[in-house]
Parts: sequence; C-alpha cells; structure tokens
Amino acid sequence: MGVTLHYRGTLRDPGQTNALCDEVRALTEPWGWEARLCELASRRIRITAHAGGANVNRAVAGRVLGEFTARGLVLLPHFACEPLPLVVETHSGLLVDFERPEQGSAIEVGSSVKTQFAPIEVHTRISKLLYEIRERFIPDLDVADDGRYFHTGDIQALEEARREVERALAQRAAEAAARGAAWRVGMRVPRGEEYWRIVDFVLGSEKDPRFQLTNTVPDRMEPGGTLVYVKRGPKLYLTDQIRLVVDACRAHGKRFRLVTSKGADLSQGLREMLAATDRFAGLEENDNPEEAGLYLAVLDRELEIDYGGIEVGGWRQLDKVRDAIHRRLEKRFLRRTAVGARFPLFLTRQVDGWRAEELSPLKRELTTILEEASRKSAEPVLVPAYANRVRSRFRALHPCFVDTQAQPLLEKLTALCDLGIDKGLPVVMQ
Repeated sequence: MGVTLHYRGTLRDPGQTNALCDEVRALTEPWGWEARLCELASRRIRITAHAGGANVNRAVAGRVLGEFTARGLVLLPHFACEPLPLVVETHSGLLVDFERPEQGSAIEVGSSVKTQFAPIEVHTRISKLLYEIRERFIPDLDVADDGRYFHTGDIQALEEARREVERALAQRAAEAAARGAAWRVGMRVPRGEEYWRIVDFVLGSEKDPRFQLTNTVPDRMEPGGTLVYVKRGPKLYLTDQIRLVVDACRAHGKRFRLVTSKGADLSQGLREMLAATDRFAGLEENDNPEEAGLYLAVLDRELEIDYGGIEVGGWRQLDKVRDAIHRRLEKRFLRRTAVGARFPLFLTRQVDGWRAEELSPLKRELTTILEEASRKSAEPVLVPAYANRVRSRFRALHPCFVDTQAQPLLEKLTALCDLGIDKGLPVVMQ
C-alpha cells in the first residue's frame, strides 16, 4: 500500500546507456538527488518479458542468457522515498531492477518507486524525469502511476490518492492500537546492498524481527501506544531518524515522547519540528537513561542535513561490542591493559562522536579490528536476540557485531567514515 510509480520499457539503442546516464544526471542534479552507478553481472539468467520498440526481436520471454550484464544508475531522491533504478540489460536494452540476480534465476523486468511518504514534489519530479526519458530514450516506456499524475498532470488527483492511503493506514493503525498491538508505518527496511524499501504497515509485538529491521525502532512503548525514544548526549540534532518518527506519527495519529540526558540541548531545527507537531507528547530528562538508543550519522550540524546513518540499536549493544574487542584484541596474558590502549578512538568515545579529522585514524582502527577479529572465534552471545536467524552462520568474531538490520556493524561504520571523509563532516552519536 502506498502511492507508487511502476515502469518498464526498452532502451531504443542499448549502446545509449552512457548517454542515458549522463542525461539523467544533468536533469536531477539541480534537485540535489544522489546518483549511484549500478553494474550487475551473473550467469544463465532467464528473460521474463519481450523487448519492445526498436528492439522487439532482441529478447523473447523465456530466453536464457548465458551471461547477464546490466548497467545504469540508481537515484536517491529523498530519504523517505524508495531508490529509483534506471538500469539497462546490455543484450536487450530492457529496464531491469537493481537487485543482483542469482545464477540461474530470472530478470526482474521493470521496476517501481514508492513516493507515499516523501514530499509531493518528489513524485512530480520523478514523473517529469520518466516523461523526459520516454521522449528521448525509451519510446515504449510504460508507466503506471497510482497517483494518476503521470498521465494527467493533475496535482489534486495525486494529493487525493495520497490522502486515501493515509486514511486506510490510519484506520489500520487505529484497529491495531485498539488491540494494544505495536505497529510501524512508512519505515525503511533493507533491500539489497546499501539500499532499502519503504514498509507501509507492519503489525506485531515490539520484539518482532520485522520491527527491529526498521531505521526508527523506539526504545519502548507506553500503555496507550505512545512511542518512547531515549537519547544520550549533550546536544541532539534533527536527523533522518527523527524526521521519520515525526512524519509517521503526524500522518497516522500516533504520539511519541523523547527522553534525554539531564541538561541536554536540542538544536533549533529539532525544537522547531517538535513545536510544529501535535503528535509530540513531551520531553523528559533522565540522569541515566538505561535503554538509550544509538544512531550514528554523518551530519552537517549547522544545516542539519543527515547524509547517512546506522541504527546501532542501543548503547548497551555498543558497550558489548567494545567489551569484546577489548577482551579479545587488547588484553595480553597476565598483563593489565587499559581500555583503548590499542583502539582509543573507537573504544573510549562516549557521546561526542568523531570529528571529521578523526575519521581517517578511526577507519585505520576499524580496519585493524576487522582483520584481527576475523581470526578470532565467534561469540554468539554478542548477537542480539532480533538477529537470531543469522546467529548460526557466524564462525569468526567480527560478524557477531551487527546493527538493527542484522548487517555487519563495523563494516558499515567503516563505510560511514568514508562518507564523512568525503563530505568533510563528523560522525555524530545520537
């Protein structure tokens, strides 16, 4: 459920893939969209649809390709919008999805992008982009728009379609709340490497693994269904995590409360957002929030732009990771070793995060930890309960460190360091 654009078609000339990528970059650069190059390869892939237009004889449904390759772009229009793939299969020119196919599987022809929870202009801009692509490169591009905007240009029809979805989700949320059940609306969950999809509605207990996979897991729920987020640190900023919480609660009638360390300062952007929503149930100070959640992000603290983050799950989880690294990698037989003797940046930093100039040495520490931990035996007890499904796969120590998506924590933190180095920005702990 959720307003979505579905599209499929065949590039007029597969040799124009580079030209398509260049044109898409030029069209979307003024909008500030990130464009990532995507290259796929596999063996013995079955085509599930005919190519069309000028390439009608290039591919036939059911045909098996001995070697499958595809190339194109994956666009990231907005943190609350799904990725938009424009990836072309080399042989036929077909648009395909961006998930890497397994050997012997079939091509997923065409793709889709859910825009329900992003600003409405994201949907209109995607429609404009698809229209330009159809005019210049893919004459047989077939677009199905749940919001009816692509074919009509009727913004009121799009707004009403989004409201219909909101009403339906609000009704389901009310029914769930009446039964005392937990729920999620409009949250990001993993989809392939480095990407996500948007979940419309997930219903279950707080310990349900599907909930733990979201990017905005609350630290607890109070009677009546109020979500409670517990944070540590001297200053809190408006991150994507907080934006998703506020947007979902505002749209679907849920309330939330924020618990902070005593004396914590809220940024201007965060204060303004909390003041602007009637879903905010209040702020509470706590000297020692035991269940504080932890979100790591590359953040421009002046503009409050979140370029990417990791939902660690909780400070307790990070403490377990640090303790294991100290015990297994820093301590020496019959010798006392202080915490952080070898890895001071990672093991001793508490609430300040890491400055931009510290990210290169932090990355070197993480690289050493990963290398040495790969030679140490696993500690399954370190794997959180919500990741039980992957626990039995681990034979070494470092895979036991996972985030709320059950993905490798240290590897993702290393990538976050690269992002911070590239942007010249710090990694904040929130």
